[in-house]
Amino acid sequence: MGFFTIITLAVLAMLVLSREILEKWPQSRELIQWLHGSRDWIGVVSLVIGLINILRILGRLKYFGYAPGIYLIWLASAVVTAALGLLLGQSLLRQWAAGNPKAVDVINKMVDTLAPHQKNLGYAAGILAVLILLMRIF
Repeated sequence: MGFFTIITLAVLAMLVLSREILEKWPQSRELIQWLHGSRDWIGVVSLVIGLINILRILGRLKYFGYAPGIYLIWLASAVVTAALGLLLGQSLLRQWAAGNPKAVDVINKMVDTLAPHQKNLGYAAGILAVLILLMRIF
């Protein structure tokens, strides 16, 4: 978990919290519009990255006793990345799964479960990005 994770979490937070960011920093409009153009792809890539990181962290669970706080932060960042990736990439995922109604149902159920928490997940992504950055610095 490094700078790529920090950048991924920061981009996801910026996409999810774009209204709040634009209210406080209107000069960021161009960056946010540019990111919104690739929102679906950013979501799908983030979903894949989040799922891979979850598997990697669970595979190293035997080391949890040495640094539980760090592992919890890594696991939380992976789960938030996957969840926000699903929320942002849902239209592209539905398009790819259009031939399989069961897959579309699973996507719809997961999105319906996560959608009310989207803003909180965005704040969590921002906080986790800062925490991981501080862990990398110190």
